[in-house]
Amino acid sequence: ILIEKASPDMVVLLGPGVYAGDGACGVTVSKRVALHGTSGALHTQINCAGEQRHLLFAEGSEGSVVSSLHLAQGSASEGSEDGGCVLVRAQGIVLAHSLLSECRASAGR
Repeated sequence: ILIEKASPDMVVLLGPGVYAGDGACGVTVSKRVALHGTSGALHTQINCAGEQRHLLFAEGSEGSVVSSLHLAQGSASEGSEDGGCVLVRAQGIVLAHSLLSECRASAGR
């Protein structure tokens, strides 16, 4: 997905399909970016197969947007209780027109 290599304020567009593995899961976002599925959440999925969370929004990512995506089978990493699909540590993060399914965290959040 290359969101970690995106320039600040860049819009990263994902076409229809299933994205998995390195670069799609376990991504730390530390700048403002937008991640958008071009064909909607029913046709654009990021699947982490229960191995790690999808996104961690860190300081510096304030105002980032995730839209029109299906985030499936995320899991908080070992030693972390929160954020099975997404962990937000910045303000103003927007998740819109997206689905989150089968994500888990030991604290249940």
